[in-house]
Amino acid sequence: MGQKGGVSSLSTLALLNAGVKPDDPHMKKALRYLRSVRPDSTYAVSLQTMVLCQAEPKRDLPLIMQNVAKLQKYQKGEGPRKGAWNYGSMGNGDNSNSQFALLALHEAQRVCL
Repeated sequence: MGQKGGVSSLSTLALLNAGVKPDDPHMKKALRYLRSVRPDSTYAVSLQTMVLCQAEPKRDLPLIMQNVAKLQKYQKGEGPRKGAWNYGSMGNGDNSNSQFALLALHEAQRVCL
């Protein structure tokens, strides 16, 4: 299964965490691309959200909020791992995806308050 925007988001997040500023020409190009992507998996949505929250959260608040809504929708509502997230729509919940979702939701809450 592909993770549309996942690798780009992960790379961009690493660069931001390494100190590359949002106004760097290469970062501007990466952010422009990521704003055009509409990821549809927990992993990619979470990473894109973390990038947007770190780079220019005021500018990207509408997209951040759309991603929060997606993550809420993707969360398992029943079953033995209720509250977890999966790679896709099926499954029992995955610890790695759950961690990514929670980190993204934390970042969204931080910039939205």
